[in-house]
Amino acid sequence: MMKRVRVGVCGFFDDKGALGDGQTIRTLSVTNELELALGRESVKRVSYRDWKKRPLSLLFRLVMLECECKNLLLFPAQSAVNVLIPVTVTLKRLCGARVYYNVIGGWLPSHLTRNKWLVRYVKELDGLFVQTPRLKRDLAVLGIGKVHVFPNFKRVKMLAESEISLAQTKPLKACFFSRVKEKKGVAEMIEVVKEINSNGVKYTLDIYGQVSADYAGAFGEMQKHFPPFVRYMGVVDGWKASEVIKDYFIQLFPTKFPTEGFPGSILDSFSAGVPVLASRWDSCEDVIDDGVTGLTFDFNDFEDMKDKLERIYANPEVVTGMKIKCLERARMLEPQAVIKIMLDVMIGGAQ
Repeated sequence: MMKRVRVGVCGFFDDKGALGDGQTIRTLSVTNELELALGRESVKRVSYRDWKKRPLSLLFRLVMLECECKNLLLFPAQSAVNVLIPVTVTLKRLCGARVYYNVIGGWLPSHLTRNKWLVRYVKELDGLFVQTPRLKRDLAVLGIGKVHVFPNFKRVKMLAESEISLAQTKPLKACFFSRVKEKKGVAEMIEVVKEINSNGVKYTLDIYGQVSADYAGAFGEMQKHFPPFVRYMGVVDGWKASEVIKDYFIQLFPTKFPTEGFPGSILDSFSAGVPVLASRWDSCEDVIDDGVTGLTFDFNDFEDMKDKLERIYANPEVVTGMKIKCLERARMLEPQAVIKIMLDVMIGGAQ
């Protein structure tokens, strides 16, 4: 009888996308840590890249993967979840593998509410790994158990306390690190900084991230009118983001997505010892300890964002006093500690 590998992984493995896409980075981060912990020979990868163009090819590879592994770990994006979950749950009845779903972001509860037919398949999974306690509670409301809180992490350079800059040089340097799209609050953030600087430059703002195709036109027009204190800096390798963020005073995260999970850019900020000013999305309190590792403003309330930035400028020591706490939070999320949560569930449940 063929010896089964311990873990099979189905995700969007795309080296190009790894530069700036949170979905890909999370998939690679978890898979790489599983390989470090179990050995590469114990982990097998299948990518669902281009699955819409080659659905039968993916189905064949999934059947083979599920028959060859003891545990199958899925990383479906929202565009693929309606296919990958039902297919793999159906196959597990035939192949005998245990199937787990690593949830990226916070959209799954609302997605299941809109697609109630999918709930029964999700309930048949052997486990779900979610990024925040809020998501676990929201799934429980839908009757979904076997949910494990599995925080975001990434193997990146973490600053030492001695490397942290406590300088409060004005104008204060702010950055944005995320996908550049309308729902990330990019346009409103720029307007807030422009208003604050109307009587003299208090903040500079550098924007990093992949520009979404559906926002490229609007953002391109915006760029034509950027004042000197606002710059688009392009895409940074996702594994090196913390090394760039460390040179900034604060990161801005003005998302208009209520269903964010544990954004990777905030994890990068913690690793760099740089506090965050963020809008209060649904799981925000599970990620940012307001007044300790960052500050928050009312969701979609950009007047409140402006007010918070004005207060920070008047009292920059509020932010510098959080830098050590950011590093302490990052140390709690070191990869070797977090991956143990998943290993205890998957490998502990099926040797």
